[in-house]
Amino acid sequence: MSLEIKNLPDAIRSVKVSLKKSLPAYAEVFREVETEMSNKVAQIVKEREAGKPVIPIVQYEDIASGTVSPEVVASIKDRGACVIRNVYSAEQARAWDDEIGRYVEENHLNEKLANAAEDKYFGTLASAKPQIYGIYWSRP
Repeated sequence: MSLEIKNLPDAIRSVKVSLKKSLPAYAEVFREVETEMSNKVAQIVKEREAGKPVIPIVQYEDIASGTVSPEVVASIKDRGACVIRNVYSAEQARAWDDEIGRYVEENHLNEKLANAAEDKYFGTLASAKPQIYGIYWSRP
């Protein structure tokens, strides 16, 4: 099933009218949401400034053994994301990195991309000029 909208401005107006009817106190609800978002941002900034991770970090072993604490689970639900560490050994990760490096070299991707337009999101990163190659999810 696909969604096709022929006139986006009309569709937006229609949805706004519908929302106002179904949620008469929408302005108050939006103020509450805005206040909650501001509070969360302030909390995240405070944690970051204190040197705490703002995205929860979980060890894979704790997930596999079922020992992730309820506090960590709550923080994952609160933040909507987490970083999972030590899923694979450092040796396995290096082997995969080396394999992809060989693939890039063998297929001359650096030369093929030499004159390509820089990615508007990652192309200006200064740290060792990292690049994103179009080899996602495919085995070399």
